[in-house]
Amino acid sequence: MVLLALAAFGATARAVVLDGSDAAQVQSQQATLVVCKQVEGVERLESEAKFAIKVGSNNFWPVIKTPGPNGAVCDKFTFDTPTKVLIYEEPQAPWTAFFTYQPRGGGASSPTALPPDGAVLFLYPGTCALEELKEPSPGAGNAPDCTVTIINRTGSAAQLDAFSLAKTPVIPVVDDPADIAFDIVLSSSYRLRTPDSLHINFYDPGVSVIDGPHAAKASCGTPPMPWFEYGLASFALHNDECKSITDDVNGLEIRFRVRPAQLPQRTCEDQVISNTAMVHLLAETMPYPTFPKVDVKLQNSASVILKGDPARCPVTIRVHKILNVVGFTSDGPGWQFTLEGCGVGPLIGTTGADGVVEFPDLPPAVGCSYTITETLQPGWTPQFVTQTVQPQGGETVTVEFLNIRDFNPPCVDPADPRCAPPPPPPTPPGPPATPAPPATPAPPAPIEQPTASPSPSPTPPVTTIAGEVTPGPTPRPPATGNGAPADGIPGWPLIAGFVLLGSGLGLLALARRRA
Repeated sequence: MVLLALAAFGATARAVVLDGSDAAQVQSQQATLVVCKQVEGVERLESEAKFAIKVGSNNFWPVIKTPGPNGAVCDKFTFDTPTKVLIYEEPQAPWTAFFTYQPRGGGASSPTALPPDGAVLFLYPGTCALEELKEPSPGAGNAPDCTVTIINRTGSAAQLDAFSLAKTPVIPVVDDPADIAFDIVLSSSYRLRTPDSLHINFYDPGVSVIDGPHAAKASCGTPPMPWFEYGLASFALHNDECKSITDDVNGLEIRFRVRPAQLPQRTCEDQVISNTAMVHLLAETMPYPTFPKVDVKLQNSASVILKGDPARCPVTIRVHKILNVVGFTSDGPGWQFTLEGCGVGPLIGTTGADGVVEFPDLPPAVGCSYTITETLQPGWTPQFVTQTVQPQGGETVTVEFLNIRDFNPPCVDPADPRCAPPPPPPTPPGPPATPAPPATPAPPAPIEQPTASPSPSPTPPVTTIAGEVTPGPTPRPPATGNGAPADGIPGWPLIAGFVLLGSGLGLLALARRRA
């Protein structure tokens, strides 16, 4: 354990135990703490401003005559270290107290509101901090080990730092829009003069209050429930009705919980749901230069991430055309397809050089389906003319259409000109022409009769068989012409005529002999 001394002004105070078993084991050394006091926010002071400050168990009574750093009043205190020192200032309207600390060799911290119960400073040789240090490192130089400046502000300079408005999401990331909610906290360290009243107007458009307002750190109780219309909540805190907080609202805290009045809808992607709250604080004060009117406007924003719903993501349908020629497959460019369904279309697309056409950004097929239809081309036999798909949210589906080449003549090489689509069928012929009538045949040539009497023909021998006389062959008259049939007359009728004529003459000669 390490002994801690709370110093009195100009003397060494009694020793106390520094809390924590892991406290730094530092040999007791003296350290110097300088405390300065200054005021801001007014151009001049009507009268001297007197303050009462406690540094540990010591009293510091600075009197400020001039505003600003040039009018600061400082005092030096020496402590046995390591130790912790409580720095406290008696509240005094209309001033609001802030403080900074600066360890030796380091820079000053940003101004921070001095808590109503004071601030605890941990002091070590060559340094200081607002929290306990396990291994303190002393700063270089001969400056004081630590310097604390208490700044009292009034007017606008005090108001902006004395009030704060915070807005935070209850759950930073949600899946359900109903879980979107924000906490709004208004806190105050401002000090008002009795019987002032503080009017608080919240403005948060587009929200509904689901809890609050709740007042904390204010012994006057919970403020009346505000009314909300067009995003405005308004109520007033009157100091003369809250006697226990006397002349200030230092430590006041008011909380709301709100959510969007209209809940957003989930989409495919994550959404950032932002909301901004504003507050206007207005206080009626006495008309003195050192007690300015409170008129502060604050705002703060917060966001919630609403996770996306993959089922709501758009889909893409890819159509791939494949051609087959004697077992050789290739992509089919220039083929047209029509897509419709789920309230979309008809959409028409043509395959590119890779044989693919895409239909992107389509609604998911929830309770419906998409139909893809091929526009046929001559010379090809399709495997499918129409296909149906049901892609779900965020999916990309590929539908293949295969066409096989018709072979006539057979194709071996797809580049063979014979594999080109067949030509269109020929035009049907018209009615046949009427044939010309045949030419009239020429009459047969006349048979010439001899002018001189012919010599008698020898009598043909007669053969007697069984009492019958069998005449010999009858001689025929000499023929005229070349013996060929006339033009246009067939030869067989003429030959038949000659046969009949010869038979007739033979019978005539036989009859004469019998006579």
